[in-house]
Amino acid sequence: MVLGEDGEPTGEIKDRRYDILSKLQHDSFTVILPAETEEKAFPFNSTVKLINPVVENYAIPNGRYVDAGIRVTADDIILVNKVSSVSIHQHSWWLFISPKRA
Repeated sequence: MVLGEDGEPTGEIKDRRYDILSKLQHDSFTVILPAETEEKAFPFNSTVKLINPVVENYAIPNGRYVDAGIRVTADDIILVNKVSSVSIHQHSWWLFISPKRA
């Protein structure tokens, strides 16, 4: 949520974030969707597809160390029909999703 000048939440949504697990990468990460995207309510461990994903690496200096990570943004996330998912398991953007909890 966006914070107002007084530091209190305004009720405005800044973006939508979902924690996902990639079968191919064997790792989980957060996908960030635009605020205007409809809220997703997929069942836990649903197979989904990212629409127009962008993956960025980032690094934040921390004294003599660096905190590094991956930022994934997408235009949308859609539920995949399980019947058609057999032929696409080699694609790295077919993921399992669970909503990120605040």
